[in-house]
Amino acid sequence: MNIELIEETIGRPLTASERSTFEWLSGWERSTCENVMGIIMEAWRRGFELGRSKR
Repeated sequence: MNIELIEETIGRPLTASERSTFEWLSGWERSTCENVMGIIMEAWRRGFELGRSKR
């Protein structure tokens, strides 16, 4: 999992606990990691769209 991309997407550094969780997830199958990243990215996109629509 790309920790830097996750931090960029959420707009802050991961906590030690969050980083540990993502490092643990990195040991899973690639498809599992891609699914988790897809959910994170979609949540970011949705929040971005909602923020833009309220202007």
